[in-house]
Amino acid sequence: MLVETVLLSRRAAAKLTGAGGWLFTEEALQQATASPVAAHRACRLAGMTVHDVTCSIGTELTALRRTADVLGSDIDAVRLAMARHNVPDVPLVRADALRPVSRGTVVLADPSRRGGGRRVHAPRDFSPPLDALLDVYRGREIVVKCSPGLDFDRLGFDGEVELVSLSGEVREACLWSAGFAEPTVSRRATVLRSDVPAEQVTDAEPDDCPVGPSGRWIIDPDGAVVRAGLIRQYAVRHGLWQLDPKIAYLTGDSLPPATRGFEVIEQMPFGERRLRQALAQTDCGAAEILVRGVDIDPAVLRPRLRLRGSRQLSVVITRIGAGSHARATAFICRPSR
Repeated sequence: MLVETVLLSRRAAAKLTGAGGWLFTEEALQQATASPVAAHRACRLAGMTVHDVTCSIGTELTALRRTADVLGSDIDAVRLAMARHNVPDVPLVRADALRPVSRGTVVLADPSRRGGGRRVHAPRDFSPPLDALLDVYRGREIVVKCSPGLDFDRLGFDGEVELVSLSGEVREACLWSAGFAEPTVSRRATVLRSDVPAEQVTDAEPDDCPVGPSGRWIIDPDGAVVRAGLIRQYAVRHGLWQLDPKIAYLTGDSLPPATRGFEVIEQMPFGERRLRQALAQTDCGAAEILVRGVDIDPAVLRPRLRLRGSRQLSVVITRIGAGSHARATAFICRPSR
């Protein structure tokens, strides 16, 4: 038990700020919200009274208590005891999230998405089930953290769906009830980075994005933008356009700030032999391979290219066109970083 506690504490240090001396369980740490993501949510809830009805070991409470009045509850007695140790200054009570014990508060919930040691994906399999949670708190302001891979169009949620990434990795989706949503916003992508201010894109922004041949750069948008379905809005904001209306790659003659891109050296119809020859001519010895819309496994393709040069390049392979006009196209590129 002591060894496990030490190992969990080391892992927690990379995810949570100021969690030295905290108590954890393996599953609770896996689901715990990373500190920068929790801080972002706490900013949106500033000045309110918030009840975290699935407080677990207290990670959300730590961020919330800096901006809001908070209380927490959880049905798990062990996790609640850990929360009392981790955040001793926050009122805590043992309670079932589906049996409300507060009134007039904003409800924050993070239903468990693991069962029997495995990740679950269907909302009905969450604990508590997502539909039951939304039904119990119908008519109250509620914020629910959930899986970014859900089909939100089928969920029928009347509010805002926010997709959040941190340092290039999509971390979560968050459902914000209608009282939090701007009148014209139903989707939001929030891109959090350690070195620059957060960027947010919503479906209220213009989306009249053109489609055309590649410019100087190819850009693979942040995963939060892609998952939120806001590629076109992001493109318009940054003066970019699409290579294909059904593919997430964007292109343009300049890079958005703090964004990694791929400077096009050569473009060709995809074929292994032709690509291998072109990479040999560019003295490529290592290739990062990015693929969208084409059934190609980079791990299988890479050794077949037999790279022996000295340069490190990137290869972007994508489908362009539809139906009988669809073709796989390869771009040999120089990565910006």
